[in-house]
Amino acid sequence: MVSQSREEIIREIAGMPIGTKLQFLAKIELQDAAQGKNRPTLDKLSAVFLAQGFTRALADGTMYSLADLLPGEKVLTPKEFFIIVDRIIVRENTRTRIAEAVDGTLKLTHSAITLDIAGERKFYSTKPCCPNANDKQHQTSDIREAIASLDARAFSPYSRTSVCEYCDGTGLILEASESDEDENAECPHCHGLRLKKTYLNATVDDVSYKQILTTEFAEVPALLHKIFVNKIGQNLKATFNSLLDRIEAINDLGIGYLTPGRAGQTLSGGELQRLKLASLSTGHLNGLLIALDEPASGLHASDVTALWKVLEKIRKRGNTLVLIEHNPQIIKRADYIIEMGPGAGEKGGEILFQGSRDEVLENPESPTGMWIKELEVKGDSRSVAIHSPKESAAILVENFAKFDMAPVNAAFPINKFSVITGQSGSGKSTLLFENIAKRAKAEEFKKLGIDALSILTTGDFHGSKRSTVLSAIGLTTLLRDLFAKLPESKVRGYTASKFSMHAPGGRCENCKGEGVIYDPLGYEESECPVCLGKRFRDEILEIRFKSLSIADILDMEIGSAYKLFTNMKPFAEKLKPLVDTGLDYLKLGQTTAHLSGGERARLRLSITLARAKAPNTLFLFDEPARGLHQKDIQQLLGLIHGLCNAGHTVIAIEHAQDFVNAADYVVELKRG
Repeated sequence: MVSQSREEIIREIAGMPIGTKLQFLAKIELQDAAQGKNRPTLDKLSAVFLAQGFTRALADGTMYSLADLLPGEKVLTPKEFFIIVDRIIVRENTRTRIAEAVDGTLKLTHSAITLDIAGERKFYSTKPCCPNANDKQHQTSDIREAIASLDARAFSPYSRTSVCEYCDGTGLILEASESDEDENAECPHCHGLRLKKTYLNATVDDVSYKQILTTEFAEVPALLHKIFVNKIGQNLKATFNSLLDRIEAINDLGIGYLTPGRAGQTLSGGELQRLKLASLSTGHLNGLLIALDEPASGLHASDVTALWKVLEKIRKRGNTLVLIEHNPQIIKRADYIIEMGPGAGEKGGEILFQGSRDEVLENPESPTGMWIKELEVKGDSRSVAIHSPKESAAILVENFAKFDMAPVNAAFPINKFSVITGQSGSGKSTLLFENIAKRAKAEEFKKLGIDALSILTTGDFHGSKRSTVLSAIGLTTLLRDLFAKLPESKVRGYTASKFSMHAPGGRCENCKGEGVIYDPLGYEESECPVCLGKRFRDEILEIRFKSLSIADILDMEIGSAYKLFTNMKPFAEKLKPLVDTGLDYLKLGQTTAHLSGGERARLRLSITLARAKAPNTLFLFDEPARGLHQKDIQQLLGLIHGLCNAGHTVIAIEHAQDFVNAADYVVELKRG
């Protein structure tokens, strides 16, 4: 994008060689000119501009005297129309006249001047526009568009005036796939960069904004130095240096292969995790207490090493770091360790051990210390299973590559447990979802005996105050119907809605069925003084199932509830996966907002397992061990092996060493 001020335009034109013949042309935009609808006739145009004192015009390349139009010329509807503002031959004393011609042209067009120089045209604009606007191939209105003075907002995909009009700034469009389902595809107009071409083509020293967005972060600093050296004012130097610091942090975290314009939905969980951390490692703040919740989650061993270097950099600036972490590499490098337990949820909350790294890890009573020692013994001894498709059925992947991936060739055995591991950004999610999942949805694996597909993604289960474990697993309606069908309910005329926590009728209206009262800011809660945490009115609590009110059942742990409903198949089917994944200690009425990240991960897994009904299902898990301790991982592995023994096939993306050691087949991906 280029522009010039009025003075710069006048200075350039007045400096042309003596004797140069000039025509100052003002292009008049005609309504719906591209569609040929409602275009004004030459007669109407002449009436408008003759009244303003203009006598000559160019219409579709032909010059006309507006005061002397022939009858046949009057009815013409030109596609392109220019007013000839003035004709000037450059002389030593013509600067004033040139200035008047420039002003007269800008008065008509507001920003653009088309200058005819002895038959050759040159385009000037006081607003940023395409530098090739006068070329034939740049004559379309979308490319010749002149825009307001550029500011930071102009390059934001959240600015309604800047976003690509074809994808509405998402970078994606919907396309029908082979399975007749609409799928997201990259917008062919902005190529996923989300902005109009007008802004993507904005340039500084022949380097476009599009070029910056498509350059790897590792190379961006050199590019920025090249185009902005000696151009940054004193007032912008701090901003420029801050930008370079942030890019350096991204490179230090080992993700310098990413490009600034890369769509967020194409990034892996590990890449997103480290991008969030980049802001922490920049700046020069010290004396801070920084708390991080599992920063190494979703990272390969080599990526964890890069992460640790950044954490060390933050610590050495005089900051204190407190991490919740299960990654053995991070735990082994900590200065001080606090081990919580002995169980999860209400069975935990105690400090088992605390002290220096050696004091905890060398303690034979420490579960975490023993686990890490076990990993050190097994870690180097594990071998990657090699599977030959000739021996048994397998899901074959041949020479698949996308984004930054190195080509992948693999054979995932049927009825076995396979693990995909590798560096962040090596294409694990792409392989799982863009190749294997898509082919499974197209029923390509029917011939291998696979009847169904079940997917568990890393998209976190976002808990809320109004959501409970009961509602998350889909038991709310079943429980309400159960109580509504009891004899006492029928006698009193109670319907299922009377047993709803989310609708008036049977719930306690003082707490709106939540059992607690929140402070005005929503941070603290206290037991409701009316229902005493029972959520329902007294008359509703008089209805009993096996001597238990609905409040009693909501207060039950999953394990106890499973025993209660073990002979009621609809209930048991939804509760058993939670027992199998080690969530038997959760209470049915517990709000999901109080669950930890690991508990939410296992809850998602339980929901996925409950929905899988087909006998031969392909399970695709994206980092199922995220947020889990070794004890939880062993329970999860037992569940996965149980699925395989039952005839299912499991393929998981995972970095946890326990998972890799337990897999029947391992594929380790690399970036290209």
